[in-house]
Amino acid sequence: MGQDKALLRYGGETMLEHLARELSGGELLVSAAKEGEYERFGYRVVYDENRSIGPIEGMRRLLTESESEWMFLCAADMPLLRRELAEYVSDFISSDYDCCVVTCGGHVHPLCGVYSKRVLPVIGEQIAAGQYKLSGVLQRVRTKIVPLEYTRFDARVLENVNTPRDYARLLAPRVFCVCGHKNSGKTTLICRLIEAFRSGGYTVAAIKHDGHDCVVDAPDTDTARFTESGAVFSAIFTNTRYMLTVREKTEPEALIKQIRQLPQPPDILIVEGLKASNYPKIELMRGSGGESVCAGAPPMLLVTEAPPSDLTIPAFQRDSVMEIYARLKIELGMEAVAVGE
Repeated sequence: MGQDKALLRYGGETMLEHLARELSGGELLVSAAKEGEYERFGYRVVYDENRSIGPIEGMRRLLTESESEWMFLCAADMPLLRRELAEYVSDFISSDYDCCVVTCGGHVHPLCGVYSKRVLPVIGEQIAAGQYKLSGVLQRVRTKIVPLEYTRFDARVLENVNTPRDYARLLAPRVFCVCGHKNSGKTTLICRLIEAFRSGGYTVAAIKHDGHDCVVDAPDTDTARFTESGAVFSAIFTNTRYMLTVREKTEPEALIKQIRQLPQPPDILIVEGLKASNYPKIELMRGSGGESVCAGAPPMLLVTEAPPSDLTIPAFQRDSVMEIYARLKIELGMEAVAVGE
C-alpha cells in the first residue's frame, strides 16, 4: 500500500479503531513495530523486540504480554472481520488444542484464530531457527482447523486490504451523481465515463431517476402481461443477465443499499439525477450565465463550454472525458488515499 494500512480510513474511522471497537469487551492489545505509531488512540501497545521478521514477532509479544491464557489474534487490515466470528472460533477452545484457526477455500488464515500461551516455546524456537512463517508454527502445535464454509459467515470477513485496488473495492461502490437541465448531455457523459472507468479496470453500475412512471417491459412481452395481470413482482433471466420489475415505490438509498450488499459490488455507481442529494455531483451547465440546478451538496466539478469567471471548482469541456475521469478518481479518493486522524 505504501503506507500504514491500520491507519486507512473506513466508515469514518481508521481500520485500527474500527477493529478495536468491533472486538471490544475484554483485554485489547495492539502490536506495533516501534513506538510512536498507535499510542494516540489510547490502546495498550506492545512493541516488537525482533524487528523485520514479520507477524511471528507480533504474535510472540502479544501472547507474552497478555494477561489471558488464550487470545484471539487478527491482522489490522481485516476491516470486515466481525466479533461474532471471533466468538465462534473461541467456542472450539479446549485442552486438546493449542490454537484454533480459520480456513476458507483450502487456505489457512493464521491471523484469524485463537492462540494459547502454550505455543510460545515453539514460536521462540522458530524465530531462533530463522523460520518466520506462521504456517511452521501451526504445523508443530496442536492446531484445530475451523472451516468457514460450514458457518453462516461470508468469506469476505477474511479479506485483507493489500493494494490500492483492494482498498477501492472495500469502499465500493463510490457513488456520484451527474446533474443538469433536460437535454444537457447527462446520459452521453455517463456512457462515456462508464467506458473510461471500464478501460481503467473498474466495474461500474448506473441508476437513473425518472420523474415519470417508466415503462420497463416492451408491450406484449410475457413479463409485461404478468404486470398487466396484477403481479407486483416479475423477473426474467438468461444465462448472462436478469431483470426485476417491482411495482412499489422505492428510494435511491434503498437501491444503493441493495447494490452495496451484492456479493461483488461494483467499484463505481453513477446516478443520473438526484440533484438535491448530498452525494458528490458533476453538474452540466449550458453556459456561463446558467443557473445551477444542484441543491444539497454543491457540485464537485462542472462540465461546461463557458465556465463562469468566479468559478471556485474545477471545470472541464464536454469532450474532455479522460480529464474528467482522472479528476473524479482524485475527488472520490481513488487516486490518493487519505491517512491519519
